[in-house]
Amino acid sequence: MKTLIVDDNIVNRSSIQKIIEDMGVNESAVNGQDAIEMFKLHLVHSRPFDLVLLDIVMPGMDGIKVLKALRDIENEHNVEPDKRSRILMVTSHSHKDVVLAALKSGCDGYIVKPFRRDVLIKKLKELNMAIPVAR
Repeated sequence: MKTLIVDDNIVNRSSIQKIIEDMGVNESAVNGQDAIEMFKLHLVHSRPFDLVLLDIVMPGMDGIKVLKALRDIENEHNVEPDKRSRILMVTSHSHKDVVLAALKSGCDGYIVKPFRRDVLIKKLKELNMAIPVAR
C-alpha cells in the first residue's frame, strides 16, 4: 500500500509513520500545497497513492481545501470512482460540523488523533482496503 501522510506537525507525522511503517511505502508532506503537488505528480506518473492520511488543521491551506483539490485532480484525470485514493481525515477535531464538512468534501472517513494501529486497520477494513501483511 502506498500512503501519503499530510500533517504540518513533525511529531504527528513521525507517529503516523511509525504506525504504518510496515504497511508499505509511505511519503509525507508538511503542508497542503506540497501534498497537492505530490499527489498530482504521482497520479500523472501512474503511481497514485492508495491512501492519504490528511490533517484538517494546517496553516496556509487547511485539510478541507486540500481534500477538495485532491478530488478535483482525480476528476480532471478521469479517475474512476473505484480507483480513487482513499482519503482519511486525521484530526484532533471530532466536532460534528468539521466531520460533516470533510465527508461532504469527499473524504472516505476520519480518525481522531491520537490513534492506534488497530483503529487505522479497522477503518481500512471498513473501506474494503487490503491490509498489508507486516514485513
